[in-house]
Amino acid sequence: MQLLALRLINFKQFKDVYIDFVDKDGSALEKVCFIGRNGTGKSTLLKLIDSILKEPFSLNLRETFSLSSDEKYALIYSLKFKDQVYHIFNDFQTASCVYNNKIESVDNWQQYLLSIKESGIRKDCPEFFADTDSLVDSYFEMIEKEFLQIYSPAESYNNEYLKIEDAPDTSLGDALALKEKLPVYVQVDSSTVKEFWNVLIYLIRERESQRSEFENRDENLEKTKKELIKLFDSENPKILDRIATIWNKILDKAGLEFDLSNVNNPIQKTDNLKASIKLKNSGKVLKYNELSTGIRNFIFRIGHICSLYFNRQIESGFLLIDEPENSLYPDFLIDILDLYLDAVKDKRDKNNTQLFMATHSPLVAGQFEPEEKIILDWNNNGFVDVRKGKSPAGDDPNDVLKEDFGLSEVLGKKGIEMWQRFVTLKQQLVSDSNGIDQQSVIDEIVKIQELYKF
Repeated sequence: MQLLALRLINFKQFKDVYIDFVDKDGSALEKVCFIGRNGTGKSTLLKLIDSILKEPFSLNLRETFSLSSDEKYALIYSLKFKDQVYHIFNDFQTASCVYNNKIESVDNWQQYLLSIKESGIRKDCPEFFADTDSLVDSYFEMIEKEFLQIYSPAESYNNEYLKIEDAPDTSLGDALALKEKLPVYVQVDSSTVKEFWNVLIYLIRERESQRSEFENRDENLEKTKKELIKLFDSENPKILDRIATIWNKILDKAGLEFDLSNVNNPIQKTDNLKASIKLKNSGKVLKYNELSTGIRNFIFRIGHICSLYFNRQIESGFLLIDEPENSLYPDFLIDILDLYLDAVKDKRDKNNTQLFMATHSPLVAGQFEPEEKIILDWNNNGFVDVRKGKSPAGDDPNDVLKEDFGLSEVLGKKGIEMWQRFVTLKQQLVSDSNGIDQQSVIDEIVKIQELYKF
């Protein structure tokens, strides 16, 4: 399943906007980045998309968004599901209905609502999907087998990661409760770090169960222990090895690494998984609350995501990340998109996940192509309009700030003053060369140029 488009009418700060998530050929974008000033609705859109994808055919936003009874909104969203495109209409009083044709161009949506009610949404009405019940059943069948949706909001002031010392507070007994099924809809933030650790413990224990079953197969009874280990390990990767690969890509930049050699796996039901971070040079083990806020937030966030994809076959996934740059030094951000794309690869090394990010960072936004960037900004009427990006992926961050973030000037007040002084001096050198001390002017020009790289 993929989200192709979204139209919002009278919803929050959006009066009437249409946002498409497709490329120039009409195919769904694999990744999308929301950019915009504070309050323009980046986080609102992520939360809305999360709600839509959870309940595409029975969406009710009143409670989720604390909407008052007099707010009369309408939403239209287009989903591609099993090679078919469905346009779903939802508003403040009408149950979601599936439409056969695009309706993003409807000008008078209230008149359109009236036509819906008059039609009675009959199955023989050609403008509506004939068998919605069958579509819903098919959707839930997919959810049961091959679906994963992860929403990771921006970190709040109540950061539970700060309380972690040796490990998140859980145990083998808690983790074994996952034996029925791993979760399909997951929120990843500091409040769910215990769930992350439970998934790790569960995956470690599940692998041991699989090893026991593997060794007792008739065809393996005559093999040596060494042969069994080699064969089993070649077909069954370890979750902690995978976590180490992901974590070390970010930890390495801070002189740290995941301490795989001293992992303490739980045995009794009251035991917990102990896995630490250490300094690469000295080997000194650090408690998690000794790590920087940015690194701690990032490794638990991306580790949780990675663990949910590990050894699963995901045919349709969604990952929604708010403020991936949170508290991270710029050099950590340069390839952060690739880290997330790597984390959502499934057991076949495939990425079938549509990723949505919201960011304030030009370093993050600069990793997306123009058609993948959705720019939000206020219009003269006090509502938010949208447009696509302009700067190409990999562009200079200053160009991203100007072209996509809409900043006409990226210099600070002092920088602007020095630029104006630099220009004035050069003009003075050319136009009034006889009445000035040329050498002193040249010296000042060179000094400013060296300092500011003008």
